[in-house]
Amino acid sequence: MGSITRVFPAIAAHRLVGQGAWQWSHPIWPLLPPALRPAVDDGTTLEMLATHASGLPRLPDSWFARIDATDARYASTTANDVVAAYASGEGRTPWRKAKVDYSNLGFGLLGLLLER
Repeated sequence: MGSITRVFPAIAAHRLVGQGAWQWSHPIWPLLPPALRPAVDDGTTLEMLATHASGLPRLPDSWFARIDATDARYASTTANDVVAAYASGEGRTPWRKAKVDYSNLGFGLLGLLLER
């Protein structure tokens, strides 16, 4: 069930681009809650999240300590956890140097931006 769900935010984002509400090149920084934004816009775009080219890790290392067999992987993860993990930069590879790397965190962030 998990990875197949990536299709849904990708389709929703594609529709918003087609309607002119979003642009793939739009930076995500202004779309984030002001209280949770990183201090500086790092240039991450919607396209980078949707194509796994953001340099974000699959999951932040700090999450592995709290994810166990009883947690159903992400059941205890909140929207604030996702945005805070992005803002912290934990495990991030500079995107211009990074190969495309599968990121649950990046797609979770894209889903939250769609929700907002």
